[in-house]
Amino acid sequence: MLSLILALVQAQPHAPAPRTTGLVVLLGERARDAEVPELAGGEPRLLLTAGAAASRAQPGALHLDPARRFAAEDRELCEKVRSAERIEIGNGALVDWIEVLYPRRHPTALVQALIEAHRAGRTLVGRGEAAGVLSAAAAIDDITELRGTHADPHDAEQPLAAWMLGFQPWALIDEETRATGSLERWLSVLQHDRLRLGLFLDAEAAWIIDRDSESLVARAGGVSLALDTRNARNDLQRLRDARLSMLASGDQWRARRRDAHLEGERAALASAPARQVQLQENLLELDRLVETLAALPPDSRHVTLQDARGVVIELEADELTTVAVDDAGRTRWAELRASLDWRALARR
Repeated sequence: MLSLILALVQAQPHAPAPRTTGLVVLLGERARDAEVPELAGGEPRLLLTAGAAASRAQPGALHLDPARRFAAEDRELCEKVRSAERIEIGNGALVDWIEVLYPRRHPTALVQALIEAHRAGRTLVGRGEAAGVLSAAAAIDDITELRGTHADPHDAEQPLAAWMLGFQPWALIDEETRATGSLERWLSVLQHDRLRLGLFLDAEAAWIIDRDSESLVARAGGVSLALDTRNARNDLQRLRDARLSMLASGDQWRARRRDAHLEGERAALASAPARQVQLQENLLELDRLVETLAALPPDSRHVTLQDARGVVIELEADELTTVAVDDAGRTRWAELRASLDWRALARR
C-alpha cells in the first residue's frame, strides 16, 4: 500500500468511541432528512463544505478551502464544531476533504474537534462523498490528485482506500452519484486493499450507525448493497465466495454477527433449476443490478448473470441466505453467496 494511505492510517485514532457517543448518519446525495426519523428533531445544523464547487452550491455554509493549508486549524471554527448540536459534513470532493482534514498527511484541530463533539453526544451527518469522510475508509480514484503526492506508476490509476475518520468503523463506503452508479471502483478497492466489508450507498438512502447494537440501520429510500469479503477468494478482478446483501429501509448489517438482517415478512427458500440471465445493460450499475436481483423469484437457488461486456456474477442461496418479498412482489436478498468476475473490462 502506498505511503499516503499508510500515513493516513497512522495519523488517525481507530479505537471505537465509547457508547455515550452521538448519532452518526450517512446520507446519499439525494436522501431527504424528512425520511430519517433520527433527524426529525430539526435541530440547527452547522454545515461544513470544502472545494470550489461546494462553495458555489452551499451558500451560508462554513467553507474550507483545500488550498489553505491551515484552514482546519482555526480556533473559532473548532469551537463552533464542539458546541453545535448537529454537524453536517456537506458538499465537497473526497480529495478536497482529505486535503482539508489531513494536510501534510497529519490530522488537524478540526479532526480532534469532530471527535470531541461526537464523544459529547453531538450528531454527525455526512452527505454524498462526505459519507465516506465519516467512515472507516472511502474509495479514491487517483491519489496523484493530492498535493505533493507521488505514486508508483503501476498504482497511479488504481482506485485505493483512503482511511478516514472512522465514526462508521466497519465498512469501506462508496456512493452512487460519485461514479454514476458504477460498482467497478468499489469492487476494485475492496479487492486491491483486501478489505472485509464494502457498503455501496444508494443516492436516496440513509444509514444510521447504532453503536449500542453495533449495527448499520438503513433508512429512507433506495436499496444499498453490502458485500462481505471476509471469506472470499481474491484473484485479479475476480472475487469468489463473497456474501452479497440488498438492504432497504429498516434492514441492518450487524457487526457482532457479521451478517445482514432483513426487516419484514420473510419468504421460504425453495429449490428451482439453475438459471442464466443475459443482460445487454451494464451489470455493474447499481440500479441495474438491484432491479435484476429484485426480479428474481425467491426460489432461485443458483443464478448466473452476465452482461454484454462479459461481466459475470454467480449467485447461490444457501443455508445462510434469507429472502423477503415486499408488497409489490420485489425480492430482497441477504447473505447470497456471490462470485463476481469483471476481468473482461480489463481487456476492453
